[in-house]
Amino acid sequence: MQVPAFESSTGVCLNESNAIAMFVANEQLIGKSAEDKAKVVQWMNFADQEITPAVCSWVFPCMGFMQFYKQVNDWMTHFPY
Repeated sequence: MQVPAFESSTGVCLNESNAIAMFVANEQLIGKSAEDKAKVVQWMNFADQEITPAVCSWVFPCMGFMQFYKQVNDWMTHFPY
């Protein structure tokens, strides 16, 4: 089993945070139009692919979850945003 895991009252089982978020979100959070829904997915992907790796490379060593690697930290610090 993967974490996070979710099972709805109707038996729907999901195991990815974005899938779970989309399943439990209401129209106000996920959008009404196809364009709104696509933009929500776009931002979720941006967070997963761009923000999370950078944050993890800084936070995980501070919390003792992984070793600090200066090369990775320097590369993330100079990421072109």
